[in-house]
Amino acid sequence: MSNLNRQLRTLINRMFRSLAFLPLPMLLGGIVVGAGLYYVEATTEASKWLSEEMPALAVASENTARTALSLLVGGLITLTVFTFTQIMGLFSQVASSYSPRLLPLLTGSRALQSVMGVYLSVIVINVIVLLGIDTTNGARIPVLSILVCAVFGVGCLIVFIYFIATISNKIQVTRIINLAYDKSLASFEEVERAKNFAVSDDKPDFSNWFAIPAPRDGYLGTVDFHRLSELAKKYDTELRIGVPKGHYVPKYQPLIESREKLSEHQIEDVLAAVAPVSDRYDDWFLPPIRLLTEIAVKAMSPGINDPGTAVDVLDRLTSLLAHLMHLPANNCFQTENGNPVWLRTHTFPEVATAVFQEIRTYSRTDIIVSRKLYQTFYHLLITAGNDQVCITSIKEQIAALIEDNRRHIKNSYDRQLLAREILQHRQKVKEVRKEIHHLRDPKLAEAGYR
Repeated sequence: MSNLNRQLRTLINRMFRSLAFLPLPMLLGGIVVGAGLYYVEATTEASKWLSEEMPALAVASENTARTALSLLVGGLITLTVFTFTQIMGLFSQVASSYSPRLLPLLTGSRALQSVMGVYLSVIVINVIVLLGIDTTNGARIPVLSILVCAVFGVGCLIVFIYFIATISNKIQVTRIINLAYDKSLASFEEVERAKNFAVSDDKPDFSNWFAIPAPRDGYLGTVDFHRLSELAKKYDTELRIGVPKGHYVPKYQPLIESREKLSEHQIEDVLAAVAPVSDRYDDWFLPPIRLLTEIAVKAMSPGINDPGTAVDVLDRLTSLLAHLMHLPANNCFQTENGNPVWLRTHTFPEVATAVFQEIRTYSRTDIIVSRKLYQTFYHLLITAGNDQVCITSIKEQIAALIEDNRRHIKNSYDRQLLAREILQHRQKVKEVRKEIHHLRDPKLAEAGYR
């Protein structure tokens, strides 16, 4: 059952990322609506009543009806092909200008999916109504169905205008950056709300635990932690997932560790709750951070050379890394009726090093981005508070950037400007830290102070 649940969750993740997530159900809905119109025409006098009460809306000729519906079908097919071409062009432009990893965010766009779904469903409805026109046995022309098709056709034109407005916004780099930023913030909130996860300093010694190899190549994605905790209790052991989420695990490499030796059947049960999957999913905070990093790196490439985009990305990364700095470093999961399941997590130094190494490599000769990087570093240094691990990591990045600037920035004015700004940042950090210390000192937190 656990393996089935994981497979269902994997399938749902694929569906949500697919461009056909909404068009296919809407297409089936169009078939249902078309069949419903055919049933209404065959069992009621709705078309007769409409012809008598509102003759201006009634189509009196079978040839006129067929011509009108044929024009609607042909026009909507052309509109669909044009829209699909524009969407493919959008994907190509985004992949070449920003990052190919942005495509899952765009293919999962409900706006684009809805536009395609509306076109396909209306085409199906028109085809069903067109095929249902048969007056050889004295049947009336389906006036009501033709009117509904005409209304839907006008609605498709409105949807097309909406599509043009939407696609022009989606290719704006600021909107793309904000989309990735919001996605990462939402993932941070999910981590903070997660239940049964905790930060434990009482970690056991994992050196003598028994390793369970991965049964297949893949990425560590969907994990059934509740099932693992229950299995650990059932088999009187503790488990540890030795690979951080999202990492690639080669076949036969250690994936899980167990305090006690498990049988083949028990190992199968454990792997069913944590076996790697073939696709890497972006349903947590690190993929959007990586995506923002790639956008900044792409912007600083010689072919694009857009420091403004890199600066905008650094603004968002500053906020995200500040959130990550104070995010609970959950390393243990345990249900009320289960045993501990230990896990590896991505620490702030790991993430910060990966982010800033890439950006620093491509912007070491750019004075604008270098100034922004120093501003980012010292802002994070203030945010770190008394966390010595984070402070050490940030100071290492500052030292690395200073070394790069010394080697690659030759202009004396730019070098002096960077030196002055570094001194100003350091002075500001000292002042803010002193202020924070005073405000936290209960002896100085008296009435009248400041």
